[in-house]
Amino acid sequence: VPYVSLVECLPGEGMVYGIQAANIDVGGYILASIESMASEYIDSIRSVQPQGPYRLAGWSSGGVIAYEIGVQLSRAGEKVDFVAMIDSYAPAGMHIENAHLSMKDSMISFIRSRWYNVDDDMIEMLMAKDRADEIAEEFCGYSGDKIDMSVEDLIRRANLLQKIAGATAEYVPGKLLCDSYLFLADQQGQSASGDSQELVAARGWVTVAGMPPEGVYIGGDHYSIMQSPRVDRIARFIGKALSWPANEGVKA
Repeated sequence: VPYVSLVECLPGEGMVYGIQAANIDVGGYILASIESMASEYIDSIRSVQPQGPYRLAGWSSGGVIAYEIGVQLSRAGEKVDFVAMIDSYAPAGMHIENAHLSMKDSMISFIRSRWYNVDDDMIEMLMAKDRADEIAEEFCGYSGDKIDMSVEDLIRRANLLQKIAGATAEYVPGKLLCDSYLFLADQQGQSASGDSQELVAARGWVTVAGMPPEGVYIGGDHYSIMQSPRVDRIARFIGKALSWPANEGVKA
């Protein structure tokens, strides 16, 4: 859902593919790392486009997975033109003692990313709950038929998000030899006047990546960066950077 606005704003007529977040349990084994998730995603990408060039983008942990997809495809000899990460963090380079999300925080994060129109008062009320299942029950009870998920669905999706966040916390990015960009939200009082590469470093990418991404300041917070008008700016930048002609290439 967060990517719909981005795709609608992209210029041109190129084909765009989205990849559904992988189930952590696939074929009887656990996708416990960003590397294993990226490998599964590559299988999906190659089922549509067996060879490059590839153009990749993702938001939050999805950006980290897109980065690793680029690393693995490059190592396999494929051409990767472009990787865009939207407010993605590399916790391994931030020296955070505990970067793992609690189930409660995962539930709040999923609700905020799935339903942009949830107001701050509702979020504050939900955060006052002690457990993720209580948050899910309160949210479903309050929202009624305005949402398309049950309490069980919410818990399952929050659990998936928690596991992906845990994998992200353990991920050490490899070397990516292509153009890459990190679109930056406004976090902790940062402003457009700040140095974008300092903001890239603050998100952990400079100390762990062989070739750090170029920082592009967008503003907003981690969630509103995927909404208009900020997502429009991201789309315009991507379109200009790619300069891809109509009906050529695949972005995932």
